[in-house]
Amino acid sequence: MTPSYTCTDTRCPRCAATFMGAIGLTGSTTTPSAGDLGVCICCAELLEFQNDLTLARLSARDAAALPMEIRQALLRAQNLVRRFNDEV
Repeated sequence: MTPSYTCTDTRCPRCAATFMGAIGLTGSTTTPSAGDLGVCICCAELLEFQNDLTLARLSARDAAALPMEIRQALLRAQNLVRRFNDEV
């Protein structure tokens, strides 16, 4: 089973969608840590968990500094979200 985490009072800083949870794609931890990355399932914005586990938009500079493997995984996730939302 994919690790999951229930978020409380967390919103996407771009579209204000309420985050009800997060799913871990790697590792076995279920609680995100500061610096962990994600993608909003409503607007596909790249996000980063902060120290208080709120979310901030990932800057273009920070995204560009990520290893290619991570950038590609995030791009795939964004594309999946966009395709899903287009079909709904």
